[in-house]
Amino acid sequence: MENSNIFINVKNRNQPFKMNYKVFGDGEEKCLFIMGLLLGGKYWLSTIKYFLENNPNKYSICIYDHVGVGESEFNGVSSINDFASDANELIEHLKWEKVNIVGVSMGSSIAYELSLMAPSIIKTLNLVSFPPNINYGFLFQKGAQQLYLIDYIAKKNKVDPSNYLIDLLYSQSFLNSPSRIKQYGNNREFILPLLSKMYNERKTISPSIIISTMFAMIKYKIKPYNKIKEKVLNRPFPIVMFFGTHDKFIDCKRVIKTYDIIQPNLIYICENSGHSLQLEDVLQFNKVTQNFFNYNLKSNNSRPEFLNQKILKKNELTNNDEYTKRVFKESIKDINFNNNNNNNFNNNNINNNNFLNNLNIIKNKNLNNILFQRFSTFSNNLNNFNKNLNLTILKSISNNLILNLKKFK
Repeated sequence: MENSNIFINVKNRNQPFKMNYKVFGDGEEKCLFIMGLLLGGKYWLSTIKYFLENNPNKYSICIYDHVGVGESEFNGVSSINDFASDANELIEHLKWEKVNIVGVSMGSSIAYELSLMAPSIIKTLNLVSFPPNINYGFLFQKGAQQLYLIDYIAKKNKVDPSNYLIDLLYSQSFLNSPSRIKQYGNNREFILPLLSKMYNERKTISPSIIISTMFAMIKYKIKPYNKIKEKVLNRPFPIVMFFGTHDKFIDCKRVIKTYDIIQPNLIYICENSGHSLQLEDVLQFNKVTQNFFNYNLKSNNSRPEFLNQKILKKNELTNNDEYTKRVFKESIKDINFNNNNNNNFNNNNINNNNFLNNLNIIKNKNLNNILFQRFSTFSNNLNNFNKNLNLTILKSISNNLILNLKKFK
């Protein structure tokens, strides 16, 4: 696989910036893989290895670092559309006409907005752990609160936050399963040092990048169906959506509400998988993704098809939206969702005991008050940041975060 860094001068901004990208393979099948929040493209390498080892001459796969992450320069970002615009300019730079787009978590939001921005270049669209942001602030309330809670408790206990973060990103069944790597007893022992390295890399990212990216997520909202109806009905590409039933960042029950908007052609429900399902259910994810690149888009396919669901029988299939929703509800009805409780952790890990004890101590307090104080402090100490940064923009971002926090008090 190619390892050299290549840069593109992204021009669709107030000020151009250099964005790092890499292309692996030189096949006719073009693919763009988009990573999630504050993560570089290198975290797709295991997936790329699978594709190229099985079909070395078939694919050209591009990965890249988001603005301000990895080797890419920082030039400010105010919306998910900014990220989508960056991806679109990269595809134009590569002169690719039809591209398979794969996005995970925040990357799937970017991929979805890219498909609305430039539908003619999309061959297939793969949305993994797609955040169902129908209302503003959902991601902030569900995901960001837990992330900052972890940071708060980890600092209080003087432990590596990865010991807590691992239980948010992965399901307990996966973490407790034997590792395929012989020197590790189970997946927890294998994943933890890698996650710790990833978390330490994030600490090198400028606070302004972290805050501006979080703000872009907070204010992101899926466009209402009535505003994109024509694009949905006439789109020239199929969509597959992946969801893990044990995803602690994304409430699967809310996913149902996105059906009428996105109208995917295929839905893959990964039973017992968490947010990082592309790593937990890696073989199935890679296989389904690879097969979907050849999906035959049928004009009469008005209802999503489901994969990996025992309750589905071929003779039950109808073109009934209520049936679709019923199938999904049945598939998750036995899952224990703790949507109103921050205690989403299992006591199997000894480190979780400290986390839960601290959680109980502060649970009676208003979590948003803690976050409110943190961002207030950030707003009052902007002068500690690099003088080259636009402090006006940063203060605006911080104030908007505080306003969003007040909504949830």
